[in-house]
Amino acid sequence: MSTAGLYTLIASEPFGVTTNPRWLGGKVLLYSLAIAAGLGIRRTLRPFGAAFGAVMAGSAGPETEPVLRRSVNGCLPYVWAIWLSVLLAALLGVVKPFADL
Repeated sequence: MSTAGLYTLIASEPFGVTTNPRWLGGKVLLYSLAIAAGLGIRRTLRPFGAAFGAVMAGSAGPETEPVLRRSVNGCLPYVWAIWLSVLLAALLGVVKPFADL
């Protein structure tokens, strides 16, 4: 996905389109960033399941809460990246900068 976005930004007539769709290339790149951030969330939450299972089973110890806190707090940058990239992609779709060049 990001390869197609970069190609659309770099090529003079990407995919034979002559209407300068550079805004679309930026939009594709932003969506690929959102997907990558989602994968980052999945990776960061990997230790969360076992720790939360221990809490639910009543066998959580003092080492469980830092694991939960680190997992949840570690996801915040990825969540912000998703929100920002989706909002910017929507803005690009509305504004379509450089479409008339």
